Order: sequence, then structure tokens, then C-alpha cells
Amino acid sequence: MTQTQYSLSSVRQDLRPRRVRLWGIPFGVALALAFALFLLVAAVAPQIVAWGDPFATDPAAAFSAPGAAHIFGTDHAGRDIYTRIVFGAQQSLLIGVAATAIGVGGGLILGLGSALAPRAVDLVVGRLIEVLFVFPTVLIALILISILGSGIGPLIVAVGLGTVADSARLIRAQALKVKHGEFVAASRALGRSSTAVLLQTIAPNVIRPIFVIATLGVGQAILWASSLSFLGLGAAPPSPEWGTMLADGRNYLQVAWWISLFPGLFITLSALSLTIIGRFLQQRTEGR
Repeated sequence: MTQTQYSLSSVRQDLRPRRVRLWGIPFGVALALAFALFLLVAAVAPQIVAWGDPFATDPAAAFSAPGAAHIFGTDHAGRDIYTRIVFGAQQSLLIGVAATAIGVGGGLILGLGSALAPRAVDLVVGRLIEVLFVFPTVLIALILISILGSGIGPLIVAVGLGTVADSARLIRAQALKVKHGEFVAASRALGRSSTAVLLQTIAPNVIRPIFVIATLGVGQAILWASSLSFLGLGAAPPSPEWGTMLADGRNYLQVAWWISLFPGLFITLSALSLTIIGRFLQQRTEGR
């Protein structure tokens, strides 16, 4: 390398934006982890970060703006918005985790079964997955809710089944990649049985990325579930579920914008934080 090339290379490196890091990880990921930790504490022990009753009403304090007494304000019944958001984290996260478990579990059965089945079966199941993937998750969930009815249970099942096709597509692609890998061929060449190759070689390499898929899926499931609750198809008022709270405030946007703003903000930040964490885990598992 000439002196000029070396100088230009040094200048380019100096001009690159330096990532701010906290505890060895990017600052944005650290913020996402901190917010996710707050949500976890709120879901497991909400009394630690909120001390009121999410269902307690106070008509005299109705429509109070955010301030010292109520940092997120109050709703039309005088209920504290911050307290309701904290206690609602348990319900919203439960919906997200349970729906993701259904989606990833169904995707694992379909995707892994399709990739490892005979070619004819894989062709049929693969086309079925592609057809289901074309339909939006919300549309599939709406169809299922119209059959199952509204409520928390049907909402979890509907959102979970609505995400099966997406999970199955990713898992099938990973399974096919692993199936045709050189290390699988080496395992077979060593005389291992098909069952041993499946359990000891293929399955571990397919299951590892599922944790990343699940992390991304929880944020998306919270978003879909909140959208359906906003339409009145999830938890019924006065539940502190975030989508229901968002719907409660839509009639008061001109006089009390904070009733819908803060639940909507927590829905957005939850999906964003879990997506950032999932992408970070994906980069680490891929060696980037």
C-alpha cells in the first residue's frame, strides 16, 4: 500500500461515525434492553414501579393533564394513566408471548416438517406456507376472531395462528440450508442414523435462530393484538390492556390527548425495543 492510499484509508476510518457503546454494546441496544427490563418488572411485579389501583376512579380528577400528581394524566373516569399502563404491561406482554409461542410452535412443526419430509410433501406444504404468507396477519386474525369470538383467549389464538406462516417460512428456509450443509453430509458419512443426524446435527442448528424469531415476534404480536383490541376485539373496558386504553381515548383527543398518546407510545416503544434486541441477537448469531 502506498503512502497516499494509506493516508486516504486513515481519513476514511476517521470520518466513520463512531458508535457510542454502553457496557460493550451499542447505546441504542442498551436503551432497548433497559426498556424491556422495565416492561418485565412491570409485568412480574407492577407494584414496584406503580403504587395505585389501575381501576380506581376519581371523577373529580377526570381529564387531569400530565403533572406532578399524575405524570401521564388521568382519563375520563379519573383513573391514573401511568398506573394503568404499568399494570397493563402484564396483559399486553402475556398476549405477545403466548401468541408468539403459538406462532413459532406452529411454524416449527410446519417448517421443519416440510424441509425434512420427502420432496413431494415439501412441495405441497411449501406452497401452502407461501399462500398463507400472502395474507396479512391482521386479516387472518380477523377471520379467526369472527369464528372464535372476541376476548383475550381468542385474541391470543388468532394472532398466534396468524403468524404461523411467517415463522414457518423462516424456519423452513433455515432447515433446508442446514439439511444440505457439509457438516450434515459428514455426519451421515460417519455412519450415524437418520434420527441421530436429525436430533444431534440438524435440530440444534435450526432451533438456535428460533430465539431471534421469537424476540422479533413478541413485539409484532403486541402490535397486532393492540390493533385488534383497538377495534374492540380484544380485552373489554375497563381493562388496562394498551390497545383498549388507546381506543378509550379516541373520543377525547381534542380535550385529553394524553389518554391515547401514552398507551400508543408504549405499544410503539415495546415493538421497537424488542425489534432492536432481536436484530442485535441476529447479528451476534450470524457472527456480524
